[in-house]
Amino acid sequence: MTTTLRTNSWHGLAGLSTFTWSYDKVTAHYGIGNQGFMDYRDLYRWAGPSLINPDFRSVTSMTYELPFGKGKKFNASGPVDWVAGGWRVTGIAQFMQGGHQWWLAQDNSGTSLPTFYGMANLVCNPNDQSHAVPRLAYINKACYQTPPYGSFGNATLGSFTEPGINNWDLSVAKSFRVPAPKLEDSKLNFRADFFNAFNHTQWSYVCNQFNCRVPGRVNDTHNPRQIQFMLQYVF
Repeated sequence: MTTTLRTNSWHGLAGLSTFTWSYDKVTAHYGIGNQGFMDYRDLYRWAGPSLINPDFRSVTSMTYELPFGKGKKFNASGPVDWVAGGWRVTGIAQFMQGGHQWWLAQDNSGTSLPTFYGMANLVCNPNDQSHAVPRLAYINKACYQTPPYGSFGNATLGSFTEPGINNWDLSVAKSFRVPAPKLEDSKLNFRADFFNAFNHTQWSYVCNQFNCRVPGRVNDTHNPRQIQFMLQYVF
């Protein structure tokens, strides 16, 4: 399901917002070794949510021209217009649920059907934060156990959800008229871009196996706030 809300121009504000909800259930994963189906006798044994498909994603973009300067609501000319006029603010806000991940466990089935890893036994909800979760851990690894020898684990694909995205990118820009002989249309463009403008920590990969130093812990983050400036002369 996809919904879209659009405003073309309203007092200097224009925007576009989209929201997507989807669900993708798979019977095999494309992970290490591209092993595909792990038990050809029961193709739906570990069916679950797909790793590459977040359940929801929202993206909102907007542009706002400040109402100051020549010809604007708060009219100004001369030095005031040169300083306060012509500013434009743009932004993109993205909110997205993390992908669905599965837990790697030792293959104790004794069947040689899984080609690399087996599935763990799931004894509780690893996404439930109401119980005690070890420090620095994102999920409760105690919910996963190595299956007894001679059996398959019962945890499905996509049994826990990785961290999502909460990110804002902002940009502030202004055009300055530059008088010059025979260059009436010359101007100076200034722009400042702020990626992850609020410096919100964006968690990344969660260690999904017992062999990790801290199983269930977030191992990395996406980029922190980054700022860049641009000055452009157009003639």
